[in-house]
Amino acid sequence: MLPAAALGTLLGMPIFLTASRWWRYSRRRRILGRSVPFPGRETVLSGFWTAFIVGTTTLNFIFVGGSIVFMLVLMRIEQLIFFLAIDLIRRRKIHWYWWAAPGLGMLSVVTALTDVDHYVLTLGAILGPLAYLMGYACRFQIMDRHAKSGDKSRDRGHFVEEHAATPIMLARLLGIRAWVDQGTRMHSLRGGFTVFLTSSAVFPARLIGVFYQGLFIFISLIYLDPREFSSGRRACRYPEPTAPVH
Repeated sequence: MLPAAALGTLLGMPIFLTASRWWRYSRRRRILGRSVPFPGRETVLSGFWTAFIVGTTTLNFIFVGGSIVFMLVLMRIEQLIFFLAIDLIRRRKIHWYWWAAPGLGMLSVVTALTDVDHYVLTLGAILGPLAYLMGYACRFQIMDRHAKSGDKSRDRGHFVEEHAATPIMLARLLGIRAWVDQGTRMHSLRGGFTVFLTSSAVFPARLIGVFYQGLFIFISLIYLDPREFSSGRRACRYPEPTAPVH
């Protein structure tokens, strides 16, 4: 199912960027005599980690014996605690509602487990959220250095380039593993790029990727707010962005 979802994400990306007319914020490079949008190194790397997030998010919901709601709130709690930890380390002011958020998240976990008779937390269900958190940690470090400046053109440029790089990176990562085709999991990915694309389940699987595009757009624009991970304005200053590459 994951390859079809990735292709849905790849389909939704150019539609949004074209409809919003935000391609103009991207850096450009001349290829075969034409000036085309072209991401920088930092946004390609950020796109790699974001692709890591997209892939693990989808996988975290499909473990046998798990609860979709539980995995959802678990991933959200991970983010909240990570945000708070970063601001504590950097000695930034944290408002009371950010202290309350993890507590409410724990209540959500209890609620999610209330009606579960048999819940199996497999090794994959443990490693999946940890990999998801690692992806966010690496992505946010790049975003913190190269965006979140409060400058519309700079921040939106980062968003557009990362947005364009993410589904391409995800499709490539899955495609390489499917091409290698060693072991059960890689063979399943190969099937996702071949026989699954002709099955009746391909349309809802692609919709997963399309809807994830909506999620990606909204949360990325929130993360690009110049306030820090949980609260407090930036304490550091950034150099002026370099001119676009032609």
